[in-house]
Amino acid sequence: MKKRLAVILTLVLAIMLCLPTVIQAEAATKKGLNKTKATIEVGSSVTLKVSGVPGTVKWKSSNPKVAKVSNGKVTGVKQGSSKITATVGKNSYTCKVTVNAKSKKTYVGTWECTDMVIEMYDGNETNTQSINVKELKNAMKEQGQDPATIDTTIVLTKNTITVKTYQYPNGVSSNIEVTSNGFKLKEPGMLSVGTYSSKKDTLTYTLTYDNGSMKIVETYKRVK
Repeated sequence: MKKRLAVILTLVLAIMLCLPTVIQAEAATKKGLNKTKATIEVGSSVTLKVSGVPGTVKWKSSNPKVAKVSNGKVTGVKQGSSKITATVGKNSYTCKVTVNAKSKKTYVGTWECTDMVIEMYDGNETNTQSINVKELKNAMKEQGQDPATIDTTIVLTKNTITVKTYQYPNGVSSNIEVTSNGFKLKEPGMLSVGTYSSKKDTLTYTLTYDNGSMKIVETYKRVK
């Protein structure tokens, strides 16, 4: 599909032309828990941390039958809510944890690209470029460039994939073949494979060109 190839090549070219040096800044440390509210599912967990307060932290769950806590790691036991308390000396900090029933997750949904690795082979050697999309977009803002130009969103149903970019906001759609851990589609000159991890709820999308000249590995997070 020529239009699909154009979407990918346009995105890669835009990224390669505007790769700046990313400057990271450290946020000021705040006292207390890193979260005051959290929502998890049965069997999943969230880690709470106390910052800016010296001393040994004692953890307690108001309802361990719903959410249990050990060294700050809160794990959902059954549906309901519980108050997690972290005590350091005379100081106490709380986080309300809501535990939902475990959902049956699949790759179906809307996904946003967070990381990308591009490998290009010129016949002699392979050049690799790793890109963190969030860091790149922040750096583009500082340089007065439009970060939306590198946005990539994919919408997956059980049988189709729609890729949306800045150049193609309505998306380019293709049929997919379901596999044991995701999907795949074969287009002229390119094989696309999506691998879904239900444990981490992440999607890895790999595009490989038949002539071996380029391979793109994209990592996606779920939007909805």
